Amino acid sequence: MSDTPATPPTLAEIKREKNPSRVAVLTAMVRMLNGTPERVPKGRLSVASLAVEAEVNRNRLTKGDLRDLSERFTAVMAALAEPTTASEIRLTEELDRLKAKHAALTETHGRTVAEKERWKQSTTSLARAVQVLEVENAAFRARNEALRRSVESLRKQLGQRRLESVPADHERPTR
Repeated sequence: MSDTPATPPTLAEIKREKNPSRVAVLTAMVRMLNGTPERVPKGRLSVASLAVEAEVNRNRLTKGDLRDLSERFTAVMAALAEPTTASEIRLTEELDRLKAKHAALTETHGRTVAEKERWKQSTTSLARAVQVLEVENAAFRARNEALRRSVESLRKQLGQRRLESVPADHERPTR
């Protein structure tokens, strides 16, 4: 940056200027810094917005003959952004602390959401496994019941045959 003042242009300075493009940029700068731009949204303080407000080519402000005014505008914005009172300094520090806390909470939130998704996938997999096991268990129980009935039927048949082959005066064994 060259030796550009970090102060907004004054009315006297604008009146002394002969170049119409420089006058347009200086008056646009004053309007934007006062919060009364005519062509750009209020509060949009950038070199590109300055070019639109002054109705000049942006390249003239960034690389051309009006570069010094672009640098001055940037310096004025930086100076305005610097806290000057103890209250502003305290608020700036508090804002920085809150921004850091926000970043940490955003990171924690991201990790928590990822963990929730892992748990959700695990739960879904477990629920599917339980369903499969319930179906298999039901099939095994049905098969077990069929086998139990078959065994009972065979026992009855065996019992009938034994009774027929045992003499009537013979005692029946107890189980």
